[in-house]
Amino acid sequence: MLQKSPLKLVILLIAGILIGYFGQPALQKISSEQKAGGYMPACLVSGDVQNPFALRSDGTFAQVKFNYKGEYFQGIPLAGVVQQAEPLTSAFDILLVGSDGLSAEFSGDNLTGCHLAFTSQNGWEAININHPVSSNIKMLAEIIIMAREPLVEYGVNITTQTENLRTLMPGGIYRETMPIVPYYEGTSTVSHAGEEYSVSIYSRRKMFALRDLLQGQDVKRLIAMGRWGEYAYIDTSGYLQLTENRFDYVPANRKGGITDWPE
Repeated sequence: MLQKSPLKLVILLIAGILIGYFGQPALQKISSEQKAGGYMPACLVSGDVQNPFALRSDGTFAQVKFNYKGEYFQGIPLAGVVQQAEPLTSAFDILLVGSDGLSAEFSGDNLTGCHLAFTSQNGWEAININHPVSSNIKMLAEIIIMAREPLVEYGVNITTQTENLRTLMPGGIYRETMPIVPYYEGTSTVSHAGEEYSVSIYSRRKMFALRDLLQGQDVKRLIAMGRWGEYAYIDTSGYLQLTENRFDYVPANRKGGITDWPE
């Protein structure tokens, strides 16, 4: 039991839930180039939700026609996209993130007049009739649902033997600094005409250093415990990695760790 642990400070990390990753998107109004197999970027819908997914062109969302500043558009009501993701709470805000980093945050209480449209010029685009024009983000890369209050049963809880110090939410963490870390995936080498050519591959991941999250705490040893019962003793050199609607623990050497996927 944690109460009998010799640790001076015990940190219990309970990761959020993970439901599978799949696409369910929308829009029949697609250019001829895209219908012929051209590239269409996905818009990731995630955060404090049970069902993260990628918005693509081959889904079955209901479409509507609407008028905005004297022009007619065809698109998807944002409310339907949010409902598909299944927010963990009814009290949430929405963060729209463009591929250029420009973002807009507004309440999810009333999404009347909020639409998503796709064009070859602007990609996925938010067109919000009743909101300020600054909410109309082009080249949408992410739609993040953010619970207004932490939910201890779903977030990562940083806990001592006697109290819960902090709860991190997959959506709410977007209100803080978001560190993007180059993550080494491996190196490939081929030979050509007696010469060797190598390339190293990196992905870019959202990773939070535990030592930064635990500033001001006198930490000796930690224990990380996943939602499915997996646990390990860790130290502050490790990371919490945000993946869709969950946090995983990643050691400093990037080997092993704790993911929140049931065996």
